[in-house]
Amino acid sequence: MSGRDDDRAVRYLLDELPAEERDVFEDQYFDDAEAHAALLAAEDELIDRYCEGTLPADQRQRFEERYLATPEGRERVAFASALVRYAAAHRAAPAAPSRAPVRHALRLGLAWAAAILLAATAVVALLGAQRETRRARAAQAMLQERLQAQQEQARREEQRAAATASELARLRDEAAALGDLLGLDPTQPVRAAALALASGLRRDAGGVPRLVIEPGIALVRLRLLLAGVPRAAYRAALQTAEGRELWARNGLSPTVVEGKAGVSLTLPAPLLAPGHYVVTLADPAERRRDETDAEFVFEVRRRAP
Repeated sequence: MSGRDDDRAVRYLLDELPAEERDVFEDQYFDDAEAHAALLAAEDELIDRYCEGTLPADQRQRFEERYLATPEGRERVAFASALVRYAAAHRAAPAAPSRAPVRHALRLGLAWAAAILLAATAVVALLGAQRETRRARAAQAMLQERLQAQQEQARREEQRAAATASELARLRDEAAALGDLLGLDPTQPVRAAALALASGLRRDAGGVPRLVIEPGIALVRLRLLLAGVPRAAYRAALQTAEGRELWARNGLSPTVVEGKAGVSLTLPAPLLAPGHYVVTLADPAERRRDETDAEFVFEVRRRAP
């Protein structure tokens, strides 16, 4: 290993590398047996430096947080400390003309072999634990995102259901009021015709939406679909094709039904003779009647009894 590689190895062992650099380091060093062995040697040197007391203070603190927090780490440090003490004592003792140096060297070699084996096992276990932790955190984050998405969807569904219920209640009240105006029997069901309209058609254009009013129809319900961001409220006006205003109402609030924003109107069916009509939506505060946000064109036809 070069000096720069040694520094990276120490930073890796002390968990000081950023996440992306750590992943690159693992792919580089653990896919290659020689690089793996070099990392194990760097770890042995790091442990020896700790036992010899030559690590800087900040690295010493990181080392203790990493290696003295687990039984395996403490066992490796204790083993290395014993070897360091043994080596120091052996250097201090006078040389003796016997086979003792050979026996000491053999024991030291066996001890280092055992230490390397233990270090390899510990590093593999540490890396496996780190990867499993990252996988668990990624899975937890994915589950959290899914849960938030489901909660948001449920919230939107609740809002949509509440808006639909509110719209139905308003239409029932409006139908009852118009029924009183038309003198309808409240005990009898009121027949109504409905039509959804989108803006953008010209008054003189062909192929406009058609509303067929059958005999016995008392009410007409129009759903005016909005484009873009809706206002808080609108003024709606029903006009003939010539621009003569037949009916108007202020303060109509848009509602969302099945994911689409729109304004709903309920009109008395007798008001609509066969012909073409235009419904305009505008700002309630706008005094000029020609300033409109949207126009909705439709045709009325009546079926003979």
